[in-house]
Amino acid sequence: MRLLSKFTYAVALMVASIIGVGFFGIPQTFATSGTGIGLIFLILLTGLILVTNLAYGEVVLRTHQRHQFVGYVRRYLGRGAQIINQINFWITGYGSILGILIVNGIFFHTAVSYLGVDVSREVLGTLFMIVAVALASAYGT
Repeated sequence: MRLLSKFTYAVALMVASIIGVGFFGIPQTFATSGTGIGLIFLILLTGLILVTNLAYGEVVLRTHQRHQFVGYVRRYLGRGAQIINQINFWITGYGSILGILIVNGIFFHTAVSYLGVDVSREVLGTLFMIVAVALASAYGT
């Protein structure tokens, strides 16, 4: 039984990936580096991401066949670039999951410390991962 339509699932995935760690990461970056430097980085990275997305959109519009990103890379840049892209995909995928687990472990550690409970960040991050995987298995695709 499918609980979410493909559109709803896609929107939820995009919202989670766009907001995601940035919800915790941007304030931490501003607090660490200062408001001026943080604002400069935010503006530069926003512009870079905007240009990258617009360029990708242009490639999609000018190619008359449907592909995923890896297919466009192979078509226009060759097999070697596709291999590099796949390696990059796996490194960033595992890195982002690790970042989410670390940030959630810190968040939950802070939350339960207000209750007087002392549980390590690693244990709470691991518990979050177990719950997330269980929910994804139960309600996912």
